[in-house]
Amino acid sequence: MQIQCNECGATQLFKYSEKNVNSLIAFGWSSYGGKLYCPECVEKTDDATGLVFLGAENTRAVIDSIAERQDVL
Repeated sequence: MQIQCNECGATQLFKYSEKNVNSLIAFGWSSYGGKLYCPECVEKTDDATGLVFLGAENTRAVIDSIAERQDVL
């Protein structure tokens, strides 16, 4: 499946699994609401705007939602 950063458009291809989703989160992918942000944009946005990302549980839910839309579940 593929995810995309809401800010810069960077993409990440990966095989959907709990382990891989956890790895992406550990690598720095995060979310705010229903939008995903890559590690670079998380760092930039957090520093520039003080936006507080919603953490691992929300990020998992966003990725799961994308997986459902891409029919990879």
